[in-house]
Amino acid sequence: MPCLLISSYQQQMSNWPELPVNSIISWLSSQTSSLVVAVFGCGDARIAKSVKNKIFSFDLVSKDPSVIACAMSNTRLESISVDVAVFCCFTNGNKLL
Repeated sequence: MPCLLISSYQQQMSNWPELPVNSIISWLSSQTSSLVVAVFGCGDARIAKSVKNKIFSFDLVSKDPSVIACAMSNTRLESISVDVAVFCCFTNGNKLL
């Protein structure tokens, strides 16, 4: 089921005029690289692969060793340990908190 959802999402994204992830990458690139970022629902970890910041990439399913597979409610990040949090729109889990 996750592979089918991802494939459907990728097909849907191909029709978007601009990908939000590109806007996020652009914004982060214009900021100090000392910002620590957590990306929830990171997919292929495109943000982490595109900026110099310390990035924690989380997704429910991971095929990439740099992505931590977990529910967002169980990231094991310490409170106030990141400067920026990115929640991707395909994040459809119900364990957010």
